[in-house]
Amino acid sequence: MSSIILILGFWTFVFICNALLKNYRKYSIRYRDFLENNGVTLSICQVRWYTTRFNRSFVKFVQVQPYMLHLWFSFGVFVGALLMISSIVILCLTLYKAFTQNAPDQVLTPVMPGVNVPWSQVLYYLTTLTISGIFHEFGHAISAVREQVRVNGFGMFLMLIYPGAFVDLYTEHLTVISPLRQLRIFCAGVWHNAVLVLVGLLLLWSLPLLLVPFYVTGQGAVESPLYGSIEPGDTILSLYGCQVYNKQDWYHCISKTLSAPQHGYCSDLLTITRKNSSQGGFYSRGVYHCCKNSTSSRFCFKYVSLSHSKGFACLPARSTMQSRKFCNLPTDCDGPVGVIDYQRRSVLLPMEFPNVLETFLIYLVSLSGALALLNMVPCYALDGQWALFAFVDHTLTSYISQEDQRNMLCNVILTLGTLLLASNIMLALWTLGSV
Repeated sequence: MSSIILILGFWTFVFICNALLKNYRKYSIRYRDFLENNGVTLSICQVRWYTTRFNRSFVKFVQVQPYMLHLWFSFGVFVGALLMISSIVILCLTLYKAFTQNAPDQVLTPVMPGVNVPWSQVLYYLTTLTISGIFHEFGHAISAVREQVRVNGFGMFLMLIYPGAFVDLYTEHLTVISPLRQLRIFCAGVWHNAVLVLVGLLLLWSLPLLLVPFYVTGQGAVESPLYGSIEPGDTILSLYGCQVYNKQDWYHCISKTLSAPQHGYCSDLLTITRKNSSQGGFYSRGVYHCCKNSTSSRFCFKYVSLSHSKGFACLPARSTMQSRKFCNLPTDCDGPVGVIDYQRRSVLLPMEFPNVLETFLIYLVSLSGALALLNMVPCYALDGQWALFAFVDHTLTSYISQEDQRNMLCNVILTLGTLLLASNIMLALWTLGSV
């Protein structure tokens, strides 16, 4: 709730400032001229920027290697077809598992800063989503110029908390070219997102080798800023006789050493209060039950705070037990713990840099992959809509000669695809709200 208030407060402030500047006589003319000359438009919860400055750059880029770009975007058509089929299969499987399993893995998860993305990582989210969007639209623009479709302009926007980009193509040029040439343009964006995913995975895999002149791995788990006797940068080699070579070993050794009959999970009272769905409870055979009317995915937890307040709360089991820090006493949760694989070779090097780079690449792979997959769903207003029409015209014209019949087939598929995507989004929002 606090994140929603913060976001709405920001846009309210922007809306008021925009209205005042437009209506204040002393500055209104200069302010309106500034917006118009720079292609900036402001509306409710949205700011857009549009420019034609990159049009010549797109043309010059295509002229360097036109044949290689032809092969590049032709392969993108093949990738786009695979992504369209994969998106349908994944979304159908997600719905099937939702109705056949108590707690299915949620593939489609809305990303909301302050809800399931901590505010400390919002910069990663905004940066990687912007990069993914720009690279996506860059693919559309370059492919369009390669297929002799004029690019009118390029723009970026921020809608609520979601940044993005767009490219403005000359529609009349686009409609007269062949379906295969259209496919190279429509699939270029998701193809570029798929390339970003592959590059991000390659960099993640080779990160220890790339950083070897500055950082060393495999010699223990290095503590990130930690409250207590361990100083930032200290290397942990073992934990109660359990050898530690990397951060995975660290988590394994913690789990191994906590051999008490029961252990707890670190959380905070604000989270417990927000997620608690208990409406009273009762004892039965010495066990307290506080999830009488809740789903089977919630368990009754007993909590003890540092201020010695106690109580019971009905909490979602999965998110509560996913905490990587266990505890036996409230004092075990007195501060955040972070471990990384990299030990710096010099104290002059920033200790957090490998972790920052690794987190950035993880966000890049996740968000760019999501854009690639979701954009090719045969759904209205997505790339999949236009790609579907081009696919059908390219492959089924010899079997269905009437254009009206092909369009009707496409509209039926688009309606089903839109319902499929909407159902998954509602399922994801419901799951997010129940966590």
